[in-house]
This record gives sequence, C-alpha cells and structure tokens, in this order.
Amino acid sequence: MLEANKPVLVDFAADRLPRCRSQYAGGDAWSIGVEYRVDGGPVQRQPVTRLDENRRQAKALAALNLPLGARDLELWFVAGDRTGCVEYDSRFGANYRYTIEQPALVSFRADWSEELTGQVRKNRALTVRYDIARLPQCRETYNGMPAWSIDVFYRLDGGPVRSEPLTDPSGRATPTNIDLSPTTGRVEIWFRVHGQRSGCTAYDSDNGRNYVFLTA
Repeated sequence: MLEANKPVLVDFAADRLPRCRSQYAGGDAWSIGVEYRVDGGPVQRQPVTRLDENRRQAKALAALNLPLGARDLELWFVAGDRTGCVEYDSRFGANYRYTIEQPALVSFRADWSEELTGQVRKNRALTVRYDIARLPQCRETYNGMPAWSIDVFYRLDGGPVRSEPLTDPSGRATPTNIDLSPTTGRVEIWFRVHGQRSGCTAYDSDNGRNYVFLTA
C-alpha cells in the first residue's frame, strides 16, 4: 500500500532492460532511471542504477516522495547508453499506475483550532500539520538563518517519548508522520518551539493535558 506523505522505494531489476549496454574505457556507459509523475503533474526522474567503485552499474533504490494529498502515481523505466540506444519498460506504453492512500491528518491551525480528517488507524500513519504561528516565541537567527525549530513530541500507549521535526532549516512548516504500530490504541502529542542559541522554549500542550487520539 502506498501512503501520501511517505516515500515509496523503487527496486528495479536491471536485467529487465538488457539491450542498451555499451562500454567505454573499461566501464559501463549505460544507466537506467525511473520516470514518474504524481497526479498527472510534471515528469520527474531518479536513477535506479549507479556506477560502483569498479565502474559497473549496480542497483540503486529510488525513493519517490508522495506529497500530502497525492492520489495517483504513474511510473515507467528508461535505459540508455552513450551510443544513443534507448529501451523502455512501460507496460507496453500503459505505464505502471498505483493508487495512493491518504493517512489520517490532524491539522493544528493558527487560530488554536484543531481538525482531524480521516480515522486514526492501527498500523498506519497519523500525519501532523502544524501552523507555526501557534508558537511565535523564540524566533532567533544566526548568520541570517533561523536558529529555532518546532518539534512534535508523542508517545504511543503511554510508552517512551519520541519526537519529529515540524520545521525545515529555513523555518518553513513541514507535515510529518507518526507511524502507529499494529497494537497502538492511544496517541498523545504536544509541541515545543526551541531557540537554538539561547535555549528558549515554549510549549503547545493543551494546557498540560496534551492532545490525545484513539485508534480504530
């Protein structure tokens, strides 16, 4: 099953496309890539083979990012070499198509409201989307770059506390996934902003109660 906001790994057997295999200066002069698009958008490409230390092409796993809200993944494979030879693996032009499932999504808005879309389920992901305006404190900079971050802290069924980042190095909000186990019944989450220079911290924890979600 493919799930939005999670990468999917593509593992391609290179012998499916054996025709374009030229050599140059004692090494492989060919490569294979996966071309893909999400929801009919622009075509993107990643290699599924890479030259090893002996200049031979070896398998390389390609991680394709599936953005939140994505519904359809379409992909095909292209082999080519330095002579101009090109070979395709595209299911005879129909391409390989996969449905992308949507995780449960909990959104924490700037107006201090929260919304859960979908049902929190065992053995699935709970995606957290957080508006950074909820925690405006500790906005430090260093060398012109943000020196603060916001993280989500969580625990499953009262277990150990774990965390995931909710901001990138530029201070932009990024949704993150909390992966639930097949036995998870209760998810408890809260948030912290942290100033990396001063140690400034502030919390969003529903006044110490934390935000709790039960699984189906």
